[in-house]
Amino acid sequence: MIFSPIIPIWILILLFVISLVFFGGKNIKKVLLVVAIFALLFLINLRFKSVDNNAKVSSSNLDIMFVIDTSISMAAEDFNGNERRLDALMEDCDTIVSELSGSKYGLIVFSNEARIVVPYTSDSNIVKSYLKSISIPIVMYAKGTDINTPLDLMYDTISNYKSKDGRKKVLFFISDGEITNGESLKSFSKMKGLVDYAAVLGYGTSQGGYMKAFEYQYASKEMEYVQDRSQGYPYKKAVSKIDENNLKKIARDMGADYVHVTSHSDISSVIENAKKEMVFEDTEEMTESYSDTYYYYAIPLLIILAVLFIRVKSKI
Repeated sequence: MIFSPIIPIWILILLFVISLVFFGGKNIKKVLLVVAIFALLFLINLRFKSVDNNAKVSSSNLDIMFVIDTSISMAAEDFNGNERRLDALMEDCDTIVSELSGSKYGLIVFSNEARIVVPYTSDSNIVKSYLKSISIPIVMYAKGTDINTPLDLMYDTISNYKSKDGRKKVLFFISDGEITNGESLKSFSKMKGLVDYAAVLGYGTSQGGYMKAFEYQYASKEMEYVQDRSQGYPYKKAVSKIDENNLKKIARDMGADYVHVTSHSDISSVIENAKKEMVFEDTEEMTESYSDTYYYYAIPLLIILAVLFIRVKSKI
């Protein structure tokens, strides 16, 4: 049995003491009621999980490669309001890994250059850990965005990777589509046919968003965002906008689906399409499996609250 608290225990203790003083008072029945309610809340909050050490590991036949744009423009704050594109895509990639569990995963990131940060691995925790640590380059070292950057590495990695019989290759290309270094978009057609399923996920809006830089890069509060120096001084905040034309062209070249991701639910279609390629098989490997049991304590708590609600309502 393990537990993983949702709310810090000291907060519940503080609420318990406050409730006991202001509601319980010297009335024994009220004191016992407060104790019962908070005892159940403590148990629910601890999120007890039972452990099964004999759970079989199931593996799928998918070899999934993520190619992720980590250039400065991905720090633009225009996802679902003012969320960073980078934070949104990290959450979505984590969801994809979870939904397509049992697969092998690889990860390529690109900004000024492209590099493999996770070779194909069946350990999803490695990919998830790296996804949480992705960061944008320091502004002073950035050289502009160019989504052509990962093309050769992506091609070499996937074309040279020999999948075992029956395994399917899947590719997720993730970017805002911007090219700001003066280059023209290259053809991605050599990627066509290399994978069994591919999707291009576009992040950003046509209105665009400002890009917050690391705080230590600028001396003044006014310059904590990336500055557009093209119009001369005084500088204005630079704005990054999605270039869907580039992203759609890449998708057409690769024979991939294209999705403009404006909310986390938008990725459901590509997950379902990838699942169509999935086949599961049990391995001889055993692992730990965890089952939540905290909801058992929610039943008596709900009964107590329902009774209290009925009594209060009858007095109104």
